Amino acid sequence: MIRSSQLIWPSTYMGDEGAYLQFQSPNHAMTKFVKKQGWIFISPQSPNAGDSWWSNWQGDHNEALAQAFEEMKTKYNVCRNVVFGSTLSGGSTFWARNFFPNKGGQHPAYTVMLCGGVLPSKDDRPKVITLGQNPAIVAQSSFEFVYGTKDFLYNQIQQTIELYTGAGFEVSKEEILDAEHCVPNPFSSYIIAHWTARAAALGLD
Repeated sequence: MIRSSQLIWPSTYMGDEGAYLQFQSPNHAMTKFVKKQGWIFISPQSPNAGDSWWSNWQGDHNEALAQAFEEMKTKYNVCRNVVFGSTLSGGSTFWARNFFPNKGGQHPAYTVMLCGGVLPSKDDRPKVITLGQNPAIVAQSSFEFVYGTKDFLYNQIQQTIELYTGAGFEVSKEEILDAEHCVPNPFSSYIIAHWTARAAALGLD
């Protein structure tokens, strides 16, 4: 029994210059960390890999990511209640705006939200509130925002934090003074620090 399942989901999933290929290197900081922990490590690509989701939405991205979760949980003997995630820029926006409101009930995760996160549509915001009323989903979800105080998405990130906090989810934020969008990068040290703390809190260390 592998003690926890692990999802790495950078913005490569949305075809937006993520680190999919970098993760294949055994020397990448994230790859080495996950291997040391004995976790399952996946980095799905989007149906329209090569284009950002906001400029060329093709295929059902929500369903594609959900299928990646299902394949991981079916193929490997992992704990279905513990999934760690990491999102970057457009990936963070997709997670908060699209995927979690529509698929979070089936696939919650403890997620580090790097330099992004935009409010769901008006139709999807009530879905976040409804999910927040489910104790099991709340217990298996968290949103740990890491972003710069000069990020052009700063105000939108604050609105998203307010929505998810108000819905009853565990939300934290780490602001990087004077940093602009997705600076500094890589964010490996931030991800590892957040995941290490989360694993300890869950008794996985």
